[in-house]
Amino acid sequence: MEKLMTTSKKLDFVFGVMQKIIIAVAAIMLVVVPTLFFINTDTVNSDGNGYNIIDINGIRLEISEKFAPDTKEFLVYMGVTTTLAIAIVTVIYCMISIIRKILKPMTEGCPFDKSVGYNIRKIANMTIILGLLANAFSAVETIGTIFLFRLSELFAEGAVRKVSANLSFDVTFFIVYFILLLISHIFIYGTELQKLSDETL
Repeated sequence: MEKLMTTSKKLDFVFGVMQKIIIAVAAIMLVVVPTLFFINTDTVNSDGNGYNIIDINGIRLEISEKFAPDTKEFLVYMGVTTTLAIAIVTVIYCMISIIRKILKPMTEGCPFDKSVGYNIRKIANMTIILGLLANAFSAVETIGTIFLFRLSELFAEGAVRKVSANLSFDVTFFIVYFILLLISHIFIYGTELQKLSDETL
């Protein structure tokens, strides 16, 4: 039991540090994106380091200024993707908070506290939200890149016949959800057994 308590305290400390890092990252995102609205877009585009840069899976394409996206459209795209990114970060922060709630009774030597099973169930539910947000972010990023940078026009010379989005829907979070849901039921059942054992004694 002593080992469980020590390990739980160490994990709680690590997750506490992670929460602080997440807050810092979210704060930076909230400052950087609004700042884009006040940037001189003509300067950014002429330098070749702004809205005419496309990053696709590690490949960076620098297109000519005439194909650079409209500033307003780009900022809308950045706004949507950043909002989704902040939502993802927020969900992760909340999940870590719940994990710390799970660890709290364990640090006190009560691994089968009633709250543990229910908190695991909360994390299971949040994996669904996280998975949906991650898939939405991927879809917006893919479709947005195609239309924002008019990729079909860039490849109009005939070398590339068609540009389309190859969207994928990751369902791993569903598997994680059911696994966590099962674990939550095991913990709740364990809590009931512990309660019965204590009453018998």
